[in-house]
Amino acid sequence: MQGVRFRLAFTEGYYVTNIAPMKYWLMKSDIEDYPLEKFIKDKVTPWEGVRNYQARNFMMNEMKPGDKGIFYHSNDKPSAAVAVLEIASEAKPDKLAQNKKSEYYDPKANPEKPIWFCVDVKYVKFGSSRQP
Repeated sequence: MQGVRFRLAFTEGYYVTNIAPMKYWLMKSDIEDYPLEKFIKDKVTPWEGVRNYQARNFMMNEMKPGDKGIFYHSNDKPSAAVAVLEIASEAKPDKLAQNKKSEYYDPKANPEKPIWFCVDVKYVKFGSSRQP
């Protein structure tokens, strides 16, 4: 919705706007694969290595820059939502799918017809009782 200016009108007790609502996403990472401390240090990182078709479709078709999300550590003791993040880019081809040394390599992926996509995510703020 680039080029759309924010318009707010009051009509019969309801606010009406022409901007699509922001979406909120749960972004899961195993703590040993990508800890919160590294995310804080990196500030912005590609959310690579997603090899689930439904999640890929959400990245390609639904995630938009400015959407917010929760950075969730699974396999932690206890598992927890640890930070707030923001989607920082449109979907783009996941480079790991074409890297033969990567555990996320997919021999069917190619630059002309990528199969897997990723978005960049930006660290916004700490959001847990667990200290980084």
